[in-house]
Amino acid sequence: MPQLNPYVLSVDLGQAQDHTAWALCLAVNRPNPEYDAELAVWSRTHRPPGLQYNVPATFADVHIVDLDRFALDTPYPAIVDGIQDMVLQPEVQERDVIVAVDAGGPGRPVADTLTDDVLGLRGVQRVAPYQITSGHRHNRANRMWNLSRNLLFGEAKKLLSWQQLRVAPELDYAPTFIEELRNFRPKFTSAGNIVYGLQREGENDDLALAGICGIWAAQAFGSSAGAVASIPRFVNRGRPYADQ
Repeated sequence: MPQLNPYVLSVDLGQAQDHTAWALCLAVNRPNPEYDAELAVWSRTHRPPGLQYNVPATFADVHIVDLDRFALDTPYPAIVDGIQDMVLQPEVQERDVIVAVDAGGPGRPVADTLTDDVLGLRGVQRVAPYQITSGHRHNRANRMWNLSRNLLFGEAKKLLSWQQLRVAPELDYAPTFIEELRNFRPKFTSAGNIVYGLQREGENDDLALAGICGIWAAQAFGSSAGAVASIPRFVNRGRPYADQ
């Protein structure tokens, strides 16, 4: 049976004035036309480490196949129920699922509840709690992933410019996600460091945050070199708990 890359369901938990948003992402492998298999084999036996042929055999594009946000003031228990419903959708159940959930600040108790409730569901491989930091690298400590805001936005913008990030155009929030992503611009701090921040204060960022963390998780956990490159189509099912 062919191997399928798992879905990644990334959840950005909102607070009083912010939506909770989620993105369903999928890493899709495609062959690199510049890869030379014979040269790769020869290199492993004739060249020393560090000088070997290092052209990748495949590229992993990231597709956002579903994207939505909960209505403002949706109680956290209803959000947990909604995420469980999403995982149990027949289309999602065709593959394994990895859930990446925002556990920063007040989101930690919700992330713990979601982890307990979702891990027992059919097909769920893992739950990866994360928080976004101002650091310059990703790391994991005490079962929490600390994700660098700069690296997240830098990678998402790179994939978008290289046409390796695909957002299903049928999605209602596809234009909003792209707009939010582009509204994050690199800025210089007084110390000379570069940080990504909103171009204008007060703009929404929930869809962008859910998407970029889904991209990270799809690359980190959801890509296998031998997996089948298939892209599902299922969008806008009229979920009653989301803004329409």
